[in-house]
Formats: sequence, C-alpha cells, structure tokens
Amino acid sequence: MARRLFAFFISYHLILIISTISRAQLVQPDKHVSLFIFGDSFLDAGNNNYIKTRTIDQANYRPYGETYFNFPTGRFSDSRLISDFIAEYANLPLVPPFLQPSLDQYFFGAILHRMGQVLWLKLTKDM
Repeated sequence: MARRLFAFFISYHLILIISTISRAQLVQPDKHVSLFIFGDSFLDAGNNNYIKTRTIDQANYRPYGETYFNFPTGRFSDSRLISDFIAEYANLPLVPPFLQPSLDQYFFGAILHRMGQVLWLKLTKDM
C-alpha cells in the first residue's frame, strides 16, 4: 500500500511539474524596450518646463517647435531631436523628458538632461 501511494505521489508531481514547464515555455512575455538617453542640450526634450526657472531658460513659446509639432514643445529645437529618430527606428513613441509627470513614467524611457544643466550645476556649486 505504501509503495502504491508513493508511486502515485511521485507520478502526480512529475505530471504537475512537466505540465507547468511546458506551459511556461509556451507563454513567453513580450520583450519591452525602453530608451534612457543621457546627453547634452542637443537632447533636451523639455525638462525646463517642469522646474521653477526664468522664462528665458524655457522653450515653451514660439518659434520653438513650429516646424514639426506646430506648437511650442519646450524643446530648444524647431523640429525633432536625434533621440526622436532613434525612438522611431525602435518603433517607440517620442521619449519624454524625465521630469514630465505621467502615470506610465519611464515605461518607454526618459531623456535625462536639460538645457543649461552644466552651467546651472557650476553656478550652484559656487554659491
């Protein structure tokens, strides 16, 4: 009786393990890609819009953004950035600035730079 119970126990668990492994191999998660971009002011996607700074240090007024977006974007560019072309090539939406508040923050990545950051760090260090 004990042998039968032991054999049943082993058989049951082997079947359970094999079915779990085979199911795990069938259901593969989708691969997710995020872009985290470090750089200089050429890659600023509008982080200055989300900090308390002077208006002259922001780009949320015309002529910035007129050519491609048809409205001011906060980028110190009239069109798209290099990171926008990289995101387009990777089939991702435009990479947002890291200070932009959103529910899916950093899901597709972030641009981790703002215009004048190096100068700002130097000025605050000297104070």
